[in-house]
Amino acid sequence: MSRERLLGLRNAIDRLLELPASSLAVLLALLTPSPGSKLNGAGPPAPSSPKAKPKAAKPTAKRGSRPGSIKPTPAESRAAEDEVLAQMRLNPGMGALRLAKLMNLKPNTVSDRMRRLGKRGLIERAADGKTWRIVEDASARPSRPARTPALSTSISPT
Repeated sequence: MSRERLLGLRNAIDRLLELPASSLAVLLALLTPSPGSKLNGAGPPAPSSPKAKPKAAKPTAKRGSRPGSIKPTPAESRAAEDEVLAQMRLNPGMGALRLAKLMNLKPNTVSDRMRRLGKRGLIERAADGKTWRIVEDASARPSRPARTPALSTSISPT
């Protein structure tokens, strides 16, 4: 600490000592830490109160894998996929990244929607393997792929 700062500190202390006793008592009360408070954020944590905190009501909607995200309904997912299809019709040959920028969405979101559209048979990968194209006879295809029955293999004792 420099000499000038020490002299300034000494002068401040001298001025405080010149204050009347009632003012010093108020100042001392303000500067004294209360019991259980932390000095400069250090020290042991404050003891928790025995009073139990009320629990927040649980949301009724199903949650996604990320905190704070609510899983969309099937109708909302279908509408979002239809929006991707509409943009693909307007911008043929555009990849997921460019479509995401165009639609103001995250690239992973658009890629997932395109993958689901591919599973439904509405779009397919182009020859370059990077972009998708709309299947020409998409109207004739079912909206969901047909489930194949599980193969049952039975072994008969001989």
